[in-house]
Amino acid sequence: MDALSVRVLGELSIDGLDVSAVVDRKARLLLRLLAMARGRAVETEALVDALWDEKPPAKPADQVAVLSSRLRRALGSTAVEHGDHGYRLRYDWLDLDELARLVAAIEDRTTSGTTASASAAARVAISLLRGPLPVPATTADWVLADHAAAQRIVHRARRAAAGALLASGDWLDALDLASAAVQEDPYDEDAVRLVMRAHAAGGRPAAALATFASLRELIAEELGADPAPETEDLHEAILRGELAATARVVAPTTVVGRASQLAHLDALANRTSAGVRIAVVVGEGGIGKTTLLRTWSEARAEAGDTVLFGTCGTLDAATPLDVLLAAIGEHLRRSDDPGALLAEDAAVLGPLLGLETSEDGRAGSIPDGALGLATLYAATSGVLARIAGETGAIVVLDDAHLAGPTLADWARFVERRRAGLLIVAAVRPAEGTPFPANEVVNLGPLDRAAVGELVGADRAEDLHERSGGHPLFLSELAAAGEGDLPPSLVAAIEKRCDDLGSGADLIRSAAVLGDELDVDLLASVLGRQPLEVLVDLETATDRNLLVEDAGRFRFRHALVRQALADSARGSRAALLHRRASTVLAERADSDPVVVAEHARLGGDTALAARSLREAAARAADRFDHSTAETLLDQSQRLAPDDQTLLARARIKIRRGHYADAEADVAATASSGAEGHQLSAWAAYFDRRLDDAVRFAHDGEVTAEDPAVRARCQVIGGRTLHARGQLDAAEDLLRKAVDATSGTDRLTSSAWLGALLAHRSQAPGAIELMRPATRPGVHVDHTSATMHAWLFTGHAHAAAGRAHDALAAFRQYTEEVERRQVPRFGGRGSNSAGWVLRNVGAVDEARDVHLEALEYADGLGTPEVRVAALEDLADDRLLAGDADAAARYLQDAEAAMTGTLVFGWRLELKLALLRGRLSLLTGDAEAAVEQATALIASADAIGVPRYSSVARLLAHQARAGLGEPIDLDDVARDLEAAQDSIGVEAWWWGGDTAAALGNATLLTRAEALADRLATTSDHPDVLRAEADRRLQAWRLRMR
Repeated sequence: MDALSVRVLGELSIDGLDVSAVVDRKARLLLRLLAMARGRAVETEALVDALWDEKPPAKPADQVAVLSSRLRRALGSTAVEHGDHGYRLRYDWLDLDELARLVAAIEDRTTSGTTASASAAARVAISLLRGPLPVPATTADWVLADHAAAQRIVHRARRAAAGALLASGDWLDALDLASAAVQEDPYDEDAVRLVMRAHAAGGRPAAALATFASLRELIAEELGADPAPETEDLHEAILRGELAATARVVAPTTVVGRASQLAHLDALANRTSAGVRIAVVVGEGGIGKTTLLRTWSEARAEAGDTVLFGTCGTLDAATPLDVLLAAIGEHLRRSDDPGALLAEDAAVLGPLLGLETSEDGRAGSIPDGALGLATLYAATSGVLARIAGETGAIVVLDDAHLAGPTLADWARFVERRRAGLLIVAAVRPAEGTPFPANEVVNLGPLDRAAVGELVGADRAEDLHERSGGHPLFLSELAAAGEGDLPPSLVAAIEKRCDDLGSGADLIRSAAVLGDELDVDLLASVLGRQPLEVLVDLETATDRNLLVEDAGRFRFRHALVRQALADSARGSRAALLHRRASTVLAERADSDPVVVAEHARLGGDTALAARSLREAAARAADRFDHSTAETLLDQSQRLAPDDQTLLARARIKIRRGHYADAEADVAATASSGAEGHQLSAWAAYFDRRLDDAVRFAHDGEVTAEDPAVRARCQVIGGRTLHARGQLDAAEDLLRKAVDATSGTDRLTSSAWLGALLAHRSQAPGAIELMRPATRPGVHVDHTSATMHAWLFTGHAHAAAGRAHDALAAFRQYTEEVERRQVPRFGGRGSNSAGWVLRNVGAVDEARDVHLEALEYADGLGTPEVRVAALEDLADDRLLAGDADAAARYLQDAEAAMTGTLVFGWRLELKLALLRGRLSLLTGDAEAAVEQATALIASADAIGVPRYSSVARLLAHQARAGLGEPIDLDDVARDLEAAQDSIGVEAWWWGGDTAAALGNATLLTRAEALADRLATTSDHPDVLRAEADRRLQAWRLRMR
């Protein structure tokens, strides 16, 4: 190894080496112990005590020697030194040592009043804190002492960094650091005061006072004392309002020659309450778009507007909506109540904003294409609407041309929403996807007058002619002085970089690696000390190559970076990218797209392919399946792999490319049960139910992993349910429920609950589906959630609870809109129409069915069309309009082509309606025949909802034929109908009573109607309809 750089702040790691792959756990423990000793020799006996506690091996000293030998083989022959005083780790750099040096630098710079310099050092210190120090696995005193010393350095670092950032105006990051310090040591009043000051600076005096109250209570209870006088004084100052909220320190910026553009943007900002407006600021690179937008945004924020600002990067096309999510996340961090702003969109946005951890089992989730980008679009626009409130908000997106088609597509979506938003996007002409706009703000070269204002009248004519009024080139020419002027922008930038001397190589290397400068990354890649790197970056900032913003460095402009990056030799650039990819791959928070790009440019195809798979998973989490598939295509081309093929198959299923998905599975060398599961889902969504059952069975039989076997049982059970084989389906789904936990159990329970709802087993169905309908269920489970809401409604209807049924159907319909899943549309409203008709709201129900039919003919599915036609036929049968009912039934039967999911249920209902039509038209014999066949079919699959009413229909038809009727059988059949289809039982009882001329049955029907009215949102409507029909039934019985 060139240099041994060790990191102990978080997980133990060695820069440029996967230490877990080259040494075992015990050797890694020895490495951490020696690293935490910070260059001090540790005696063998002490190491034995720490490594094995009270159970050392037979020859412990020899075992320590063996472990140290393993470390030397992995790290270098001189890495672990053994002498008279024990073992010592000879490292070149240790992050804990560097953190201590940075703390001293922060404190020195703060004392000297160099705020920007202190905040820059603070940012570097923060970058070293990659996680908590692991708690020692031993009680050895020396180990605990080393750990405590390291904790003190970390605590001091957080406190010093918080103070520096607070002084620079970045109260939010300061608050996070100071809060972490207080969590570590609640009695540290210096840290508590920093928390109080940060809250006050952020305009949160109540939170500052609550922090003080908590401290005072803690000290009084635990120590019987009062807070320090300095803390008391700060508390009093906040009470008196002497610590007002402070704006972040921003270097003053003027925008010369852009008065008309600023006025145009101001006019738009003053109209945000009028709805969503989109403006694009158009200009070539270096023309001043970023300066204009930053200056204007800061001015609007200072004036009290809500402004969200984001800048797109060169790789944003592969990171869907990251710029927008980052801007929303930053605003939520500053909000007093982020939960209220997220509201019902927390389930979608929470994981993407890092507000909740990813769920177990996500990799095996159903590859359902129900969700698309519209789901994310709806969630983000919903949050932005709540952020805007009644006063409006401004969203500024710089370099939007880099973001690819997704951002422009989002803008078109949000433009149709109702919200007080002004979206301002900066783009280059004829680059990237065209961005939609209501307004265009053009930025051209500066005129001579503006140039004169910038460089003085004496030089204006010459420099305007040389620069063409291009602001970036103009500034470079002006900085060159009166001597020889550079012939081009590139020459000017290169000369300015060369003037840095030894720092020039650092800046050129940074230019190769990207737009924003990561001090720790540069130090690791170049083998330099972070503090040395920081000094060179500050020098480059003074020379106007870089810009420092709250301790973060970036190139002054993308053209500046590109000019310097282009000057690097190909081999040198490849080496830098390769080293950067290795370093970034070890960081848990690295962007996989960035890692992949560095690895690709550095020639590490294996790492690039692996990172592209990670990036594809993230794109899929954002519902951008098209981008995910593109990334997986790239990964597969770089390094063919079965797991990539399976991941791509899953994405293709979500995109509806079922044959291609099965081809990917078939192309794997050995996909096993996982491949069978994916093929089963592909066949299911492709409506090849027989193939789906076969694939699911093969997966269940061959699966070694119980979780994969259970998922095969889920798809097998779901498919059998769809096909009408309910006994076999219930058996598989019960096995899956018993075998799963967590999110897999949520899904399997939902499908089992839907099946039990079809069987009118309402209590068990609702209990199984309840978890999938709770708020906050991850959107990956949308298909299960949607079906759970729908069948929860049907279960309540079966139990005769009309109000609860309608509430479930309403929630289902709202979820269709909120989650933007149009394929589920129409079902909830049509089912609600069925309940409405049965509680007497006949006209409203008919309108709902007509709307569902119109939806089905547009965006819906054939199942919705058939269901709507059947319900409209039901409506006409109720009205006694046999001809219209016959036409609707004829249309429904014609629509029942191909494979329909739950087509068996539609066929059962069609048979029931045909039997009722036969009876209405006087063909009692046909009605008996149709009812008898329906009873046999429904009984065969265990669906009492149809068999019970078919028996009542048969009784009515036989009575019409003059055949004897067993009233006990009728009573039992009506009770069965009451238990299996409660919302319909009252009028089935009335129709049967009228057909049989039985007053007792009619009294029971009246009681059933009264009972249903108590569960209805329309009790008066139902009672009026029941009265009307009771009168008609009584007339028939005379």
